[in-house]
Amino acid sequence: MTELDNPPFPQELFDSFIEQAEGDLRTLFQLCLVSRAFLHEARKHLYRHIVIARDKDLGRYARERVSAIDHSHQFALYETLTTLNPQLALLVRSFLLHVQKGSVDGLLPATLSASFTKMDNLKELTIHFRSDKELLPMTTLFEGAKFQLKTLNWFGKECGHGHGSNDPTVLQFLATQPEISTLALPTWKPAAISPTVCPRLQRLQRLNGKTRLVLNLLPQRHEITKLKWHMEDKLLRVPSLNAVSSQLSNLRFLHLEGTKTDKRLSFHLFSPHLARLETLYLSGRAGNVCLDGELRSITSIPHLRKFTYSIPPVIQLNFSRGTQEKFASRWFSKMEHLQEANFRFQFPVEGSPEIVRRWTRSEYMASRSLGISMVAWKDRNPDRKWSSFQLQAQGPNGVAYRTVSL
Repeated sequence: MTELDNPPFPQELFDSFIEQAEGDLRTLFQLCLVSRAFLHEARKHLYRHIVIARDKDLGRYARERVSAIDHSHQFALYETLTTLNPQLALLVRSFLLHVQKGSVDGLLPATLSASFTKMDNLKELTIHFRSDKELLPMTTLFEGAKFQLKTLNWFGKECGHGHGSNDPTVLQFLATQPEISTLALPTWKPAAISPTVCPRLQRLQRLNGKTRLVLNLLPQRHEITKLKWHMEDKLLRVPSLNAVSSQLSNLRFLHLEGTKTDKRLSFHLFSPHLARLETLYLSGRAGNVCLDGELRSITSIPHLRKFTYSIPPVIQLNFSRGTQEKFASRWFSKMEHLQEANFRFQFPVEGSPEIVRRWTRSEYMASRSLGISMVAWKDRNPDRKWSSFQLQAQGPNGVAYRTVSL
């Protein structure tokens, strides 16, 4: 036993050291070995937020205060939580798992299910499956689990109509989780639409799903303020939209998403119902609508502060810098609350960086006073921490570029 096992200093001092090391697995593990004065608090930080992903993807969590673990070590973790020291499972508050392709046919389902039965204090759960075909039944995976979730994110990569897309066990599980306030089920398609589905989910505030899920859960739920809608326009008509108009009027954040096969409804059909909207994100193409008319309808949102348009590759050539400036200038001149407009360029090649051109009200006001064209900030890594910008300005002597590092 060392002197630190009976420390002469207040325990709060040792706990503050641990807080500084949160997210640093190596340091926290070493502190566990130094003294019992560090052990309890270090364990809390080691197991509070757990992420399991591929080794090449762990870097994206480097700046987050989580314990990021490679797939090759996940079964050692499950053994610790279920057999070696089950008390550690009670420390887990959030759990994020990227499921490896083909692993659902092995030991993973049973091992993962046994671990969930020990995580009684789990509040946030996110699972990414590689395909819809590998989605596991919820009631099987969570059988015997006692946790009450506040956040559930259940993702599967679109690859057709997998057996999990209309899994009836989803409803059975959601019926046991009345505390959920954030729900993402973008791959789930309930077989029928009923406004009485999941009546216990009365605390829902954030929803992410396809049309049938949204029409199931949105009615009678006025607490939902953030909505991401994976839209299939063939399933939605204006009468259906009118049925949820009062719920749409409560939204502060709205993301409407369409795909190559499922085009979304035009935004102008939503705009009359969005009196309180502050953030809008449009992605994918809208069916049977003039793009110019859709973007003009943005000005009808009175309290909008931030707008992002993710431009599909097939129409990116239509969005030159001049076209972007035209739209941004119109929006800023007619919308007093709008602070930021973004044009996000996507590329069809997987792994290619995306580019976001960001237009701001401050630059719009400066351009008016100086008589020059607006300034656009360009970022090539929009999903990462801001590292540098490229400043582009049009003046009397032509275009000038300047790179600003942060």
